[in-house]
Amino acid sequence: MLSNPSPPGFLQEANGMYSSMRLMSLLSLGAAIVFGLLTVLGKSGPEGSTITIAFLTGSFGPKIGQKALEGKPDVSS
Repeated sequence: MLSNPSPPGFLQEANGMYSSMRLMSLLSLGAAIVFGLLTVLGKSGPEGSTITIAFLTGSFGPKIGQKALEGKPDVSS
C-alpha cells in the first residue's frame, strides 16, 4: 500500500530537506519586527531605525540573492 508523503513544511525545501536559509530569514524578520516596535515606541534611541533596516535587509536580501544565483529557468516561454 502506497502512502502519500506529506507536503514539505515552511522550513523545508521541496525535496524535504530543512533549509537554514529560511530559518535565518524567519529569525531576522522577527528581530526586525521587535526592533521596529521598539523604535516606534521610542525605546531604542536614534539607531533603532538603522538596526531595523539592517535586519529587514538580512531577512530578504540573502534569499533574493540565492534565487538569482540558482538561475531558475523561465518557464513562460
